[in-house]
Amino acid sequence: MASSAPAEILDIDGHEVRVSNPSKVVFPEPGLTKLDIVRYYLAVADGALRGAGGRPMVLKRFVKGIGAEAFFQKRVPENHPDFIDTATLRYASGTSAEEAVVRDAAGLAWIANLGCLDLNPHPVRAEDLEHPDELRIDLDPMPGVAWEQIVDVAMIAGEVLADHGLVGWPKTSGSRGLHILVRIEPRWTFRELRAAAEALAREVEARAPGLATARWWKEALEALERWRAEHPAAAAALHPADELIDGMRGSSSLWYRVRVNLQHVPEEERPEQGPLLGDYDPWAGRAFPGR
Repeated sequence: MASSAPAEILDIDGHEVRVSNPSKVVFPEPGLTKLDIVRYYLAVADGALRGAGGRPMVLKRFVKGIGAEAFFQKRVPENHPDFIDTATLRYASGTSAEEAVVRDAAGLAWIANLGCLDLNPHPVRAEDLEHPDELRIDLDPMPGVAWEQIVDVAMIAGEVLADHGLVGWPKTSGSRGLHILVRIEPRWTFRELRAAAEALAREVEARAPGLATARWWKEALEALERWRAEHPAAAAALHPADELIDGMRGSSSLWYRVRVNLQHVPEEERPEQGPLLGDYDPWAGRAFPGR
């Protein structure tokens, strides 16, 4: 049964954040509480905000704990504090939603208090909702694809990006695979970005025949098409795994780290995300060559 402990009030850079039911256990096996989750996001705020800050995001709320299904809330709660900005997104279905935009550590703490373990931002900035500034390559594998194959394809994709003057930033997906994030100038539409992703897929396939196939990329391209409705979790976000550590997502500019199998890393070393998050954003101003 959830604890009914009094709320805890945190002063975060001059903003007051109320953490309701702070002793509620979120991750049962390690005994991590709601307040622990808030403190985690405060500890990694700098890196987390580089990936998710300033972007409208969908709130994925685990209000009944990690053992129950989360629900996605597009619309920011009406009683949100003044340090939470908003942006109105319009979807292909004709609907629209005023979504939360987090810009500081207090904002991260506020959404964590809502039961959000993930950070699920759009690939656009709040100031320009029609031109993405991030290409996201999703390498979550189909059944039967080994981790080593995912890594091999990711490394080749990184080489292709580098050959075209682009920097790819790999991160674990929190599920079974990898995401590669590529910062670009916000000059192209979603349709143009899909065309770029298709060209990238063809080049990777040409360099790795039999390893990366058109079928392999099918889900990644479909995810790109659905970007206005789906939102891969950002780096430093948690995941509703059985253990907090297994749910951490890291991101790094150092591609050799991609070949590290977390199963071979001592558990006491896994929480150290600082070196990963610290690498996370020399991306600004990157653009497709020749444009």
